[in-house]
Amino acid sequence: DKIGSENSQWDLSSLKFILNAGEAIVAKTARKFLELLARYNLPPQAMHPAWGMSETSSAVTFSNNFLLDSTDDADKFVEVGSPIPGFAIRIVDSQNQIVSEETIGRVQVKGASVTSGYYQNPTANQEAFTADGWFNTGDLGFLKNGCLTITGRQKDVIIVNGLNYYSHEIESVVEELPEIEVSYTCACAVREVNGNTDKLGIFFNSHKTEDTELLALLKTLREKVVNRMGINPDYLIPLDKDLIPKTSIGKIQRTQLSQRFATGEFQEVLKRVDLITENSSHTIPDWFYQKTWQRKQGKYPPHKFSQFGVALVFIDKLGLGQQVCEKLENNSQAYVQIEQG
Repeated sequence: DKIGSENSQWDLSSLKFILNAGEAIVAKTARKFLELLARYNLPPQAMHPAWGMSETSSAVTFSNNFLLDSTDDADKFVEVGSPIPGFAIRIVDSQNQIVSEETIGRVQVKGASVTSGYYQNPTANQEAFTADGWFNTGDLGFLKNGCLTITGRQKDVIIVNGLNYYSHEIESVVEELPEIEVSYTCACAVREVNGNTDKLGIFFNSHKTEDTELLALLKTLREKVVNRMGINPDYLIPLDKDLIPKTSIGKIQRTQLSQRFATGEFQEVLKRVDLITENSSHTIPDWFYQKTWQRKQGKYPPHKFSQFGVALVFIDKLGLGQQVCEKLENNSQAYVQIEQG
C-alpha cells in the first residue's frame, strides 16, 4: 500500500533480471516482492535465485524457474538453479558418499572458480577439501533434475529433542511481526554457561523497548513461533542493532552470537526479560531456594486398599515403592511389584 501511494508512476517492464542471493531465500518474502511490483509491469520471471560464496568467486548457480505460478508461500526451500559451465556440484553424506537425487546432504563443489585454498592455513585447507579434490561448502541441500536447492547451513540446523529446525525458517516467522526489525533476527542453538544441551535462542531487534510494550511483544513472538514452528523458544533476547554481528555483506553471524551467549555476555538482558515476564527459572539463583518433598497423608490408608483389588506398585530407586509393598504385606493386601527393565 505504501508503494502504491508514493510511486504510482513506476514502469518496471524493462527490468529483466533481479538477482536474489547472499542469504537463505524465503519463498513467501520473494513472492510478496513479485506480487507488490507486478502492478508496475515487473516481468513475472524477473527474479533469479542464485547461490555461491566467496570461495566460489561469487554466484555459480542461477535459477530461471522462480515464478508466482510455480511456487507457493508455504515452500520451505527455494531452488537456486543449475551450475554454470565448467562447475560441478555433488551431494554427499557424512562419509562423503554420494546420495540419491532429492536426498538432503552436504553440498560439495569443484570447478575453475573454486579457490585453491586458504592463505597459509593448511589446517583449514585439510578440512575444506576432500581427498579427491572436492570443496566442502558447509551448506546442506539436494539436487533435482540437475538443479540445486539449498536447505541450510550445517551449523544452522538447530537440533532440539531430536528434531531438526532451520534457522531461516524460524527467523522468517519472527520477522512477520511488524514490531520486529527485518534482517536483525537470529535463531540459533545456544547453551547456558557450562551447559551440555542445545536450546533454541532467538535474538532480535525491535523499537518496542518499554517494559509493557516488550512484554506484549515477547508473548506474541513466543505464541507465533510455537503455533507456526511447533517449538517453544527457550530464550527470547532483544538486542540493540550494534550488538547483532553481521558480515561485510550483511549476513548475521549466528555462530558468534551463540558463542557470546555461552560466555554469559547476555545475562543482564536475560534477567530483564525474566523480570518482565515473571519467569524465575533463570533469574533466582540456585542457592536462594531448594525443592523439597513434604510428607502428606494419602486419601486411603493401607488397610483400606483391599477394597480396590490387587494393587500395582512401581519400584523406584529411592525406596518409596518398597515401603509401600511392606505396608501392603502387613495388611495382607495382594499386590504386583513392577520393576524397571
